[in-house]
Amino acid sequence: MVAHQYGVLGVGGSNPLVPTIKLTKIMANALTIFRLILIPVFIVLIFYPFPEFRYYALGVFILASLTDAIDGLVARKMKSVSEFGKHVDPFADRLLIISALICLIIKNETEIWVAALIIARDLLILIGFLTVRKKSGISIPVSIYGKVTTAVVLMAIAAAIFGLNPYSDYLLYAAGLLSVISAVYYGIKARRLLFAREIRGKEAA
Repeated sequence: MVAHQYGVLGVGGSNPLVPTIKLTKIMANALTIFRLILIPVFIVLIFYPFPEFRYYALGVFILASLTDAIDGLVARKMKSVSEFGKHVDPFADRLLIISALICLIIKNETEIWVAALIIARDLLILIGFLTVRKKSGISIPVSIYGKVTTAVVLMAIAAAIFGLNPYSDYLLYAAGLLSVISAVYYGIKARRLLFAREIRGKEAA
């Protein structure tokens, strides 16, 4: 009787998980903002004239990468992805990677053509995600190809900052190959979503 009266929603029909979900959204969004703040800090440190500051830059880069993993995990685990997170989090992810690669290109510490390929892929995917969301209202889920590609890119950048050549180059080549595969996958996925929307629109008309 008591369980029926209060149920899983709590007293008065309120959901006791609502405050937790709201707090989770705030935490995830705060981590995204923190990651954006860390990007200019990383840029300043990696160009600082003293060699030891490279390790500070590496620490900041790793911390920023971890915030990406943590905020995504928290948001998905609690099923509390906010509109802010949907729009800003992918932008912060891409900005971190692109900024780091550009820094390495300027310092002549990475293969320019592979880095440029990865940057182009990230920009295309970001624009594609935003286009599909605007036209269809649907968010393309992150695939295993995208997750693996991002992980390998982050490892390659970290290895390059630490000076682990030629291993950082090997990782970057692998990341370049994975970037092409994931870009093709997302392109096909986006095309299917937009085509399905057009079909539904014609049927509704």
